[in-house]
Amino acid sequence: MKPTDPLRPRRNPPIELQSLDVAGASSGRAGENKTAADHHDPPFELAPLAGEPSNAAPRSFGNVEQPVMAADTPVPAQPPHVCPNCDYNLTGLTTRRCPECGEPFTLIDARRSADEKSLGRFTRLRMLPQWERARFLVGVGLTVISILAVNILHLGAGRSLVSFQGGLMVLALLPTLIWSGFLQDLMGWTPSDVALIVGVVMTGIATLFIFF
Repeated sequence: MKPTDPLRPRRNPPIELQSLDVAGASSGRAGENKTAADHHDPPFELAPLAGEPSNAAPRSFGNVEQPVMAADTPVPAQPPHVCPNCDYNLTGLTTRRCPECGEPFTLIDARRSADEKSLGRFTRLRMLPQWERARFLVGVGLTVISILAVNILHLGAGRSLVSFQGGLMVLALLPTLIWSGFLQDLMGWTPSDVALIVGVVMTGIATLFIFF
């Protein structure tokens, strides 16, 4: 037997681990750990999507539901909503189909169309993208080219083969389409208005060529 070193600390006996039931019985709190172990939190409840019916009780302040306008709700007067196709005022409609042109619409498109119509002409011109301005330049160039081409055909072939008015009408179709799209975006006109105005202008030009 080795002599005990008085300067060396004495070694503590190993700690024996006890089960929860034994520890609870020895401390007079038997059953508490078992109750806590058997307790389960209620499952996490997801908040319903906005617009879905819900019969549950009011939820906590952490669940925020965004209101959504139902399909049969009348279109409000403010902010204004107009049809993207024909500019019809959609205030008070309970359906999502325009009664004027018969085309379907969404509230987002109707509101955006009303906002665009409320802008001034020069504001729309400044807001046009680069490709719109390029289309404007292409329309001007094709208009000049069509007039020059008709003059060349008229001088070379004579009136018996092609008339100046007929050739101008045919060759001016492409620049007319480009101009009509540009005017529709810049002026806020509908396609029917653009077609009517282009037809009146072309008829006036043809009438001038007939008399002069």
